[in-house]
Amino acid sequence: MCTAADDFETLVNVADPAPSQEDIYESTQRLAHFHEGCEQLPDRTRQIFLMNRVEKMKYSHIAQSLAISESSVEKHIAKALIFLSTWMDH
Repeated sequence: MCTAADDFETLVNVADPAPSQEDIYESTQRLAHFHEGCEQLPDRTRQIFLMNRVEKMKYSHIAQSLAISESSVEKHIAKALIFLSTWMDH
């Protein structure tokens, strides 16, 4: 039989789905660090990376918009990902 004490104990042990203030602070700092990394990319690489990752444009559409080859788009994206991966580890 469940008692009120059991119900209270169950409620106390339920994890709060909201992020803690510490988690929010760490995420904000990580996002700021990522933004700094993006600012370090060459202009064209940053533009292409953001078109793909933020604007959700496909490589073919980016290539057409910028009058470059899809291969060039792929190389810029790869360059950005490699740089930002290393940047975020530091």
